[in-house]
Amino acid sequence: MTDPALDYVKLVSRYQTDLVDNLRGFGFQTDYLDLWVPDEDISRSLLNLLDAAATAGRETLAVRLPASLAAELRQSDFMAQAAERCTCSLRDDSEGLVLEFDQVRLPGDSGPVAAGLGSLQTSQADARPETSATKTRLPLQQPAQIGPLYAGAIASLAAAAKPAPDLRPATNNTIVTAICDGLRLEATISTDHTVLAMRHDGARTPVAAGLAEAMCQMLVDLPILEIANHGAIRLEYRLRGDAVPPPVPGIGIPEASDPAFAVVNHLARQLLADYRDKTGYTAWRNLFDAVPGPVWMQASEPERRQMLQNAFSKDGVSPQEVSIIAIEYDVRVVISLDGDRALNPADHMLVLERSIKRHVDNRLELFLAEVKDHNKLRRLSESGA
Repeated sequence: MTDPALDYVKLVSRYQTDLVDNLRGFGFQTDYLDLWVPDEDISRSLLNLLDAAATAGRETLAVRLPASLAAELRQSDFMAQAAERCTCSLRDDSEGLVLEFDQVRLPGDSGPVAAGLGSLQTSQADARPETSATKTRLPLQQPAQIGPLYAGAIASLAAAAKPAPDLRPATNNTIVTAICDGLRLEATISTDHTVLAMRHDGARTPVAAGLAEAMCQMLVDLPILEIANHGAIRLEYRLRGDAVPPPVPGIGIPEASDPAFAVVNHLARQLLADYRDKTGYTAWRNLFDAVPGPVWMQASEPERRQMLQNAFSKDGVSPQEVSIIAIEYDVRVVISLDGDRALNPADHMLVLERSIKRHVDNRLELFLAEVKDHNKLRRLSESGA
């Protein structure tokens, strides 16, 4: 492996700084680092990094841990879990422990089989994984199966596909192409980098046809950079249905929800790559932020509040249990909870946010009003008075 080792401490520091300063895009200028979320547990954090790299198509990676963090790494557990994602070796250098990952893949993908770490009684300097035979990574294929959470929506899309649109471009528009295992996706992109229309052909399975049709119907009128970055996330959410909890906890990566979404990511990123090749487009920072639909945007403040209360009522939540405190920036709904719901707000907030997304507008976000400290002396102490 020739890649320089990433400094783990600097990565975490950069993540924390950019999370506050940049909010979107995170400023890494690297696809897999934009997908990575650190964890306080060093083993989970490194596994998250491997999953992010695999999702972005990166096959090699090296990370340097300082001695203090290396001591926290549960080597036997980590190596066992890493073996599902890559081949891995450890070595000491002057600045700490270097972990080198090769043939990186998502868990469950067909790919290399890594051996475990050798004797755990050896020193870090001598520790090396004994590599077993490896398999050649298979190329991405059209998916033949998808989980039951998405199967109904996929079958409906495949059975009721719309006629392919005419992609002949107007002046200065660009037609781009992406191909995966014979599945072909074409798109017309305007001069402001927005996808105006898409069509597909070459699908050999109903699942591939349904996913391609979903891209053509659900990802138009979006910037190509947004589609490349978040297209698969948008499709997973739409196909699952906003009333259904995600299949895996935490920040969702589509391929972790179902491996079939890997083809969506592949096609979306190929469209962007072809667009860059044909136009010289070099932007990488994605600042796109969708606005609510016209029904919400054209409603008055009292009308919006009534729409929200109606949404809560449809899911069995009375006005006595939820108070709407404010509607900010057209998308932030600030509420307070009363009664039994106030005792465990986290679980209720998730349910209530699904209600307003399903019944009012998918762009809305729910926030819990800050609870003021009624202890005057403590407030004065915290303010430095």
